[in-house]
Amino acid sequence: MYQGGKNTFTLNFDSDQLSGAPITISFTGQPSGVSIASLSGTDRGTRDSEVAVAIAVPPGVYPVTTTATATTNGESVTATAVVQVRVDPLPKPSVDVVFVLDVTSSMQPAIDGVRDGIKAFAEGLDPERIDFRIGLVAFRDWLNGEPSEVLKFGKEGEAFTTDSVEFKRQVSRLIASGGGDIPESSLDAICEAAELSFRPKATKVLLLITDAPPKLPDMRIRSVKEAEKILRERHIDQLHIVANPDERPGDRRIRNIYERLWGGPTGQFFDLQQISTGRDSFNRLLPELSRMIATAATAARATDARLSSAPPPAALAATQGLQSSRAYDARAGGRLLAAISCWTAAITAGISLALAAIQYLSLNRRPPPTAVLLGLAGGAIAGLIGGAVGQGLFALAPSSSVVGVMFRVVGWSALGALAGGGLAFVVPNLRKSHGVVGGAIGGGVGALGFSIASGIGLGDTIGRVAGAVILGFFIGLMVALVEAILRRAWLEVRFGGGETITVNLGPEPVKVGGDGRQCAVWVRGAAPVALRYWIRDGKVVCDDLANGGERLAANGDRWQAGGVEVIVRTASGSTPARGSPVAEPVVREARPQAKPVLPPQPAAPITAKPVASPQAAAKPVASPTVTKTPSKTISGYTCPECGSGVDKPVGVCPHCGAMY
Repeated sequence: MYQGGKNTFTLNFDSDQLSGAPITISFTGQPSGVSIASLSGTDRGTRDSEVAVAIAVPPGVYPVTTTATATTNGESVTATAVVQVRVDPLPKPSVDVVFVLDVTSSMQPAIDGVRDGIKAFAEGLDPERIDFRIGLVAFRDWLNGEPSEVLKFGKEGEAFTTDSVEFKRQVSRLIASGGGDIPESSLDAICEAAELSFRPKATKVLLLITDAPPKLPDMRIRSVKEAEKILRERHIDQLHIVANPDERPGDRRIRNIYERLWGGPTGQFFDLQQISTGRDSFNRLLPELSRMIATAATAARATDARLSSAPPPAALAATQGLQSSRAYDARAGGRLLAAISCWTAAITAGISLALAAIQYLSLNRRPPPTAVLLGLAGGAIAGLIGGAVGQGLFALAPSSSVVGVMFRVVGWSALGALAGGGLAFVVPNLRKSHGVVGGAIGGGVGALGFSIASGIGLGDTIGRVAGAVILGFFIGLMVALVEAILRRAWLEVRFGGGETITVNLGPEPVKVGGDGRQCAVWVRGAAPVALRYWIRDGKVVCDDLANGGERLAANGDRWQAGGVEVIVRTASGSTPARGSPVAEPVVREARPQAKPVLPPQPAAPITAKPVASPQAAAKPVASPTVTKTPSKTISGYTCPECGSGVDKPVGVCPHCGAMY
């Protein structure tokens, strides 16, 4: 600000996180005499405030602390910034004065008066208080072949000077002569003076001195109205007139003509006849005019250093979240990454648990506690990693761009891929590649769901919820579809009443029997473990514990367990090659029957490897039973065949070689 002046400034703030809480902005640290109005409001955007400074405040730069305060959820939050208030000395008013002087033969006294009085005129403007420049346009009669003359000053030939001595020297060269008839080219000269190179912020003053009326029409100007329009368009502030008021006593036509020029500028009329009666009359008039001009210029001086327009909002370094359309401070990128990772961990933990539960419920079983814990833990770990990877990818491009939208989809797809891959540790016999492909597709569709939900005005919160639901739904759906399309073998289990379920086959044995704790397919009234199916070396193996042990199974082979029929299905529909994985057995393959029947007994007992089971333990086998000393492990699982400790609930016993 200038001393004794004021200014305005603009604040820009974003208060999305405050949920409409009132914000108060105050200022401290400014010197005495500087006042800044406090601000308040709830809406985000810009606020304008005014700062004023007393005339006595010394010029200088003063730090001021700006503090924004709000209370939300019972907690007071603040943000501060230090700004600078600069107090500038009160500027000098600037004035550009042009003498428009008639130099025809009758005007020598006026020429001498301007020449001799210019020093007093300059002193009246007071160079210590007023920044002034002076110039002069001398005119006669254009139509009489006497063009006007603009005095030039300095080496550059400028139309203005600040040197009153140089101005006096140039005026001394003027000699009154010519003029022809009485009217002179005063209006042409006034308009020529108005078009000189005035300073934009200076008070623009013209001082006409003539003893004749204007020539109408003249070489350029055709009427007083035309001249008045030019003065207004050139923003001339003052036009003072020193002229004879009339051609004859009592006739005021000359004065009336010139006063019509004040439709643009303002000014005063001085009677040249009265001024010309004394030798020092111009010496008295010019100081009076200069004081009048200085007073008017000081009053018009701008004390407000106002900005032409509000500055643009500060360009803060910002980033965005994978599951949000809001901008966050880039300095909080680590916290944002952690928050998103925790959010995605919660989502994928819920998805994994839900899919595992659906898997067990589809088999008419309740998920055991171990499956619940494994689903939660596996999903959470996959979500932590997936969220970090997805946010890292998304942060590489601005969300407002097409690339940003693509990266959001890619980030969600990466999250879904890791979540789907994590399901392979929860869902039995789900191939990791199938989970990754299905999860990636589901994540991409979930990203589109979030974009649509937040884009139609539902907001980020609903968008995140919708995105999570869509993400979970499509991860499960796509994993199931991919698995259904790409799976190699599965069981088709037919219960009574027309109920049929399918169970994927893989390296982990799928047990069918009456023990609900051990068996994936529970059958009322069947042996605790009647059948076991798995894939070994690309072949489906069936261990019929109640009727003969292991054998290779082909597409369409059927077994009966209690009241349930189990049918082997393979994607190729082919019959397995004999030999591996069962060493040189003679396998009599089961034939489809019109009604469910028990599979036929194998042609020969299995001799490649002894198999022990609770049902077959008492039956003789071709090779001796392998006996191992039972051992225990800290996992708490034991092999039901030999009683040794094992590391997981299902698999191959490392001690006796039996499948459990």
